[in-house]
Amino acid sequence: MYFFATTNDIQPIIQAIEQDRNLDYYEAGLFDSQVPVLYNSLVSTPTFDQPAAKATVQCRRYIVLSSPSSLQIRTVPQRMGGFKYAVDQLANPESLAIQLGGIYQDGIIVSSSIGTALNSKFATNLIASYRRRFGKEFRKTASGIYIGSEAEKLLRQGWRLVGDANQPKEYDLQKEAAHM
Repeated sequence: MYFFATTNDIQPIIQAIEQDRNLDYYEAGLFDSQVPVLYNSLVSTPTFDQPAAKATVQCRRYIVLSSPSSLQIRTVPQRMGGFKYAVDQLANPESLAIQLGGIYQDGIIVSSSIGTALNSKFATNLIASYRRRFGKEFRKTASGIYIGSEAEKLLRQGWRLVGDANQPKEYDLQKEAAHM
């Protein structure tokens, strides 16, 4: 599920969902250490209110588990020897992945995503909670992308809503597609 939101758009939704559920957020990726980076709130992550990366796929990803959780970390042998440690959904089927985009620079908002590799009960229920909140507070485009009110206002002012800031403008979410 993709959406465009500013910090002001998404923060109240995250906080409302976190009030209803106990969640743990682990930084996802391939690491040198087996010690995972854990946050008890998405709002407390170091990138929450910082400029987004230039593309959704470059934004920091978090694995979301019900708290208390038991994160599984995969050991990944390296071709040149040694090991890396993967924090991902492959070893954590009862999880959700979230990447928060947001304002990349003046005039550009990068999309965010919430999804799962596996249709676990936890992930399906948590995605449904986000959809309900988005349905009440965001506009949904014909293609199923949600847009927060502040992001929508910025789109009307000429800002680009993108998956990647380097992509040609014809791939941006257009005002017409947002039904504005």
